[in-house]
Amino acid sequence: CALWFMNTGSKTEVTLSELDHNLKPLSKQVVDFDGFGLFHDQGVTESYRVLFQSSIRFDALPFLVGTQSLIDSLVFDEKLPSQVHVVPRDGSEPFSIAIPEPGYCFHIAGAYESGDELVLDANMFRGRPSMNFYDGPRDLLNRIRVDLKTKSVVSQTIVAEEFGMDFCCVGTKQLGEPYRYIFSSGSGNANNPNNSYLKVDMDAGYVTDAWFAPKNHFVSEALFVERPGRVEEDDGWLLGMVYDGNSKKSYVTVHDAKNLGQGPVAKLNLRHHVPYNIHGCFVPNM
Repeated sequence: CALWFMNTGSKTEVTLSELDHNLKPLSKQVVDFDGFGLFHDQGVTESYRVLFQSSIRFDALPFLVGTQSLIDSLVFDEKLPSQVHVVPRDGSEPFSIAIPEPGYCFHIAGAYESGDELVLDANMFRGRPSMNFYDGPRDLLNRIRVDLKTKSVVSQTIVAEEFGMDFCCVGTKQLGEPYRYIFSSGSGNANNPNNSYLKVDMDAGYVTDAWFAPKNHFVSEALFVERPGRVEEDDGWLLGMVYDGNSKKSYVTVHDAKNLGQGPVAKLNLRHHVPYNIHGCFVPNM
C-alpha cells in the first residue's frame, strides 16, 4: 500500500509511506518540491513513485476572505510548466522534469518501467477543468515517457478530441507492470458528465471498444475485475455504477471486458441513488 500526505504552499512537502498487507509500515520518505502541488493520484512502479504537478497556482486571498470557493481559487496558469516528479523507492535523490505544454492532471491510469524509460499514462486537461459540465476543456489520455538517463520527457495525446476520458484503470496484475489495455469512463460531447465506458488498446493507440449508456444515464468510475485463472490481460469484467437521471436511482453494471459494446451481461438495480462520480474498489471474498 503506497500512501502520500502533502503540505503545500509556495513549496510542497510530500510524505511518502509504504505499508505491507497487514498495514505494517515498510518505509517513509519526505521530499520537497518548488511551487504549489496538488497531487490527487500517483504512479507506482518497481523502483519509482511518480507524482504529476499541474500548471496551477493558489489564489489565496479571495478564499481567505470568503469571496471565492477553494476550487475557484485554483488558477490554471499557462506560464507554469506541468512537471513530473520521480521519487526512487530506495530513498535516493528524487528529480523533477518539466513537460513542454501546460496541463492539469487529476488521475493516473498506470505506470511502468521499460528499459531506461519510465512510462506514465495520465488523464490531462489542457486548461482548468470546469465545474460546469458543458463548459471547459476535455480530459484527454496522455502517455508520458521519461528518459531516466537524460532526464528528458516526451508527452503524447493518445486519444484525441472525440472522447473525453477520466477514471482510467488497468488490471490489478498490471499495476507497475507493462499493460496493453486501459479502461475508462468517457464522454462524447463535453468534458463531463461521463456517459460511456471505453477500452483503449495502447498498442493500437485508440479506443477499440465502448458501451454508451442510455440518454440521461451517467457513469461513474469503472473497475476491472480479472477472471480467476485468466491468461489474457483483458479476460475479466468491468464493473460500473450508473446514475439514471430519469428515475433518480442508480444501478450496477457488469460488462465482459472483451466485449463492452454488447452491453452489460448483468445489471443490479438499486432502490436509491449513489452520489455521482465517486471512487470505488473491488474486494473479493467480502
